[in-house]
Amino acid sequence: MATAHTNIVPEVLFYNVLKGILTYIREDIVAQATPQETILYSIFQDIGLEKHHYLSEAISLFGRTEEMARSVDVRLFFDSARAQEPTVHVTLASDELGPTNSIGLGQDEEVYQNELNTEYAEVFSRSFNTSLSIVCTSSNHHEVLIMYYVIRNCLIAILDSLELSGFQNVQLSGRDLQIREDLVPNHVFSRAVMLRGFYETRVRNFSTTQKINSILFENIKLYKN
Repeated sequence: MATAHTNIVPEVLFYNVLKGILTYIREDIVAQATPQETILYSIFQDIGLEKHHYLSEAISLFGRTEEMARSVDVRLFFDSARAQEPTVHVTLASDELGPTNSIGLGQDEEVYQNELNTEYAEVFSRSFNTSLSIVCTSSNHHEVLIMYYVIRNCLIAILDSLELSGFQNVQLSGRDLQIREDLVPNHVFSRAVMLRGFYETRVRNFSTTQKINSILFENIKLYKN
């Protein structure tokens, strides 16, 4: 039978994860009776700077629906056209050799069998150490700060789910980005959550082998003494 392993595409995985996080936060804001009961309160509590109160600003920012102006949205790859709006961009992943990479045949092999059990093929497994960035941009630097800490903390909260999805040994860090001026309008602020992890991909050999299920003997004469 076919292997139960499910391959992943890291960029698509995190795009869907971030979409799910935004949906969860919006629904949580509506469902809770007070701001102190929201997931955002567990992140910011009473933190503020001068006239800015990050909890109330986070609720205002993440509470906007997709139809409202300046609502937070997710983009696959960097979308310069939305850089001035509150946006979370998932960049292309960078893959490096993982521990189960080899140029030799037979590295971490399995066997694939079709549903009729009439043919089989080798299944090869390779692993990749990968890294990608989740870039928060906006023309408002306080919005960037809020998005960064919300996204980072929510990713920490679902590390076990990421492991189960196939993205393992997750490591998080963060840094400012210097985006090329010719790619974005002026006065765009940015900060990135850096992700590192490990995942495996499996693929069966293009060549399949017919499986012998029975042997038929013809023209066999039986003799008695």
